[in-house]
Amino acid sequence: MAQRPLNLIWRHKTLDFVLEGYFIKEVLLAGLRRPVRQLVFEDNESLTLESDMLIVTLGTEAADYLRAAASRSGRTRD
Repeated sequence: MAQRPLNLIWRHKTLDFVLEGYFIKEVLLAGLRRPVRQLVFEDNESLTLESDMLIVTLGTEAADYLRAAASRSGRTRD
């Protein structure tokens, strides 16, 4: 049975700014026993609510998005 992927969510500007993006995906998350799907959104593009998400963000750029996810019974961590 195929496992559901972990959706690693980035804004394009965040991925450009965070030099450790490759390290996060290929080293820190390498030990997971499930696939990791990286989704990169443009700055003006609205983020979709996916299941099994890990959102990498700087500052408050995704605050509204995280509130919407939490209101759908999602869990958030500061």
